[in-house]
Formats: sequence, C-alpha cells, structure tokens
Amino acid sequence: MKQCQSCPADVYAPRAKYCRDCLAARRAKSNRDGLLRGRHSGLCEDCGAPHGRAASARRCVPCAAKHNKARAAATSAAWARAHPERQRAFVRAHRDRDPEKHRAQARDRYQRDVGRNRARKRRWREENREKAEAIRARWDAIPENREKARTSTRNWQKRNPEYARLAAHRRRVAIRAADDGFTRQRWRDLVASYDGRCAYCFAPSATLEIDHVVAITRGGRHSADNIAPACRSCNGSKHNKDVHVWLGVRKCA
Repeated sequence: MKQCQSCPADVYAPRAKYCRDCLAARRAKSNRDGLLRGRHSGLCEDCGAPHGRAASARRCVPCAAKHNKARAAATSAAWARAHPERQRAFVRAHRDRDPEKHRAQARDRYQRDVGRNRARKRRWREENREKAEAIRARWDAIPENREKARTSTRNWQKRNPEYARLAAHRRRVAIRAADDGFTRQRWRDLVASYDGRCAYCFAPSATLEIDHVVAITRGGRHSADNIAPACRSCNGSKHNKDVHVWLGVRKCA
C-alpha cells in the first residue's frame, strides 16, 4: 500500500498519487485558479465578466460574437484572394438578386471611411487610365446620366463657390498658356465651315460650344486645328476624354 504524496494517509488505488481528501482539495484549488484566470469557467477571457455559460465556454456571448466575426472575416478575405473569379461571380449574383440593397451596402461601406476610399479610387484611376475613361464614356453616353452629372456639378458649385471660382481661374490660365491666337472671327469661320452643325452628332444648333479635340488638361492647344464646334450634349459628354475612346462608346451605344 502506497502513502499519499501530500499527507501521511494511505492510498488504496493502485495508480493514485494522492488520497481522496488531498485529491479533492487539489481539484478545488485548480478550479479556483482557473476561475480567477477565466480559463475554465465563470469569467470571460476577453472582458473578464462572468459569462454564465457552460464550464467549457471561454468567452461571454458578445465577446464570442466579435471573436467569431473577425475570424470569419479573415477567412472570407483569404478565400476571396485565392479565388478571385468565383468571388466576382458571387458578387455579381448578389447584385443581380437585389440591386438596390447592393447599392445601399456599397454606399454604406464607402461612407465609413470616405478619405481612404477616395484615395483608393484615385489610385486605381491613375493606374488604369484607359479603362477608367472607357467606363466613364459608357456612363456619359446614357442621356439621363448627363443631366445627373450637370445637376451634380451645379450643386457642387453652389456648395463650394470658392473652389468653383478657383477651377474656372485655372482653366482660363491653362487656355491662355495654350492659346495660339484663336480669335472670335476664326471661331465664326469655323462654325460656318461646319454649316452650323455639331462636329460629332451633326445636329444643327444655334448655341455651339468650343470643344478641344485634345483636352487642355491633356496638353492640347487652344488653336484652330484642335478646336471643333460641339453641341452642349456632346461637349458635356466628351468632357476631357480621349476622342477615339469616346466616339467608340457612342457608336456602341
């Protein structure tokens, strides 16, 4: 018969190291230590509050939800990076099922961090300039979108008069810097050579506007060989896009 390792009592079980009293005391101490550390039962590992759940639970319900949500988001992001085509197909299917809900969720995500999202979009446009121009040209080719754009521009100018004046001033300075002596008489002669019609849609108009075939912002000159008469619709739709990309989109539309 063996002796208990903690007291002089005898141990009757063949493989036991402690007597029943010492074993019960050790178990009680282990439970108390675990309760204080929040590792066995009673206290949440994250916030330290009593969770009131099963002894095997490690977190309270709110902390467990946060932990599982973060883990699920990380797993989903890793899967999306590993399967980009399937992820895009899933997003398209979700968008087609409920487009209004998809747009609302997209706006909500954008508004959560406007500064970072604007910087990300600006960086993408700079890295994919031709693709961005084609997308914008397709959007501008839809007639109702042109009115949306004009309304948005007018509202922005009303909200930001100082920035609007600065933008107009910059454009005047750029035109002066690129001016090759294009006069009003030369403009009237150019309009007459087009028989008072838009150079792009060939529709007659009494209020033709100056359009720079190669935009001033792209290095074009304010000269007769880079100016075409355009109606307001075509001039607004083309804006500063590459003329070949814009015309290609208009033909497809």
